[in-house]
Amino acid sequence: MENAILLCYHGSKNLDGRRDTKKLTKIFEKKINSELIKYGYLQNAKPNISSQISLLLKKKIKKITIIPGMLFPGNHVVKDIPNIVNKFKKKNLRINILPPLISLKGFFRLIEKNIHSKIRTIRKDNKTCLILIASNTLNKIAISQMNIILKKISARYHIKNSKIIMIGSKSTFLKKKLLELNKEGISQFIIVPLLLFRGELLKNCINVTNYFKDPKKKINCILLPHLKNYNEISNYLIKSLSL
Repeated sequence: MENAILLCYHGSKNLDGRRDTKKLTKIFEKKINSELIKYGYLQNAKPNISSQISLLLKKKIKKITIIPGMLFPGNHVVKDIPNIVNKFKKKNLRINILPPLISLKGFFRLIEKNIHSKIRTIRKDNKTCLILIASNTLNKIAISQMNIILKKISARYHIKNSKIIMIGSKSTFLKKKLLELNKEGISQFIIVPLLLFRGELLKNCINVTNYFKDPKKKINCILLPHLKNYNEISNYLIKSLSL
């Protein structure tokens, strides 16, 4: 066997997050049985991407197709993974990096399907705000794609107010932003986490939602599900192989 597929994930210290990546990998493996398939993390977990490429080299693999298990073309996709790949340039090895999930035709339909059953039943008025949660990035293309998703969901469900909030590991930032919007007259937040796996970012969303459950705060905070239909997501990963 001369070809291999390497699924690349961000990585998390969170055990549930690592279980999710392994679950997606196993589902993908069952559907692609003609290739050698490995997975690796950029940070916070093992095995890392470099060690997996080195392992494949020892197996005499000539071509590796890297599929980012990530939503957007942030710096992890456009800089970090290519920087790792460049270290292996002088080896007798071809490495092809495929685009992230959001770049695949029709992936927005999966995002919309994921939230449809819940968001359609929620009361919406001028005091309601749709909040898209994503991981921090400075990548302009990723931010542009987030805005497209925001506009599509807002239009589909007739929500007048909407905002993207990019968060890191500290939940205080999200809480602060929602309180600022509350001062502007927003009393209900519909939170859509654009996240593939459980981890600190999703935990932050849950913590903030629980914080606002106190009726004294007079804020209704509704957390919709993150993207966790790994069977369908695996189909999009397979679709990327045909690009």
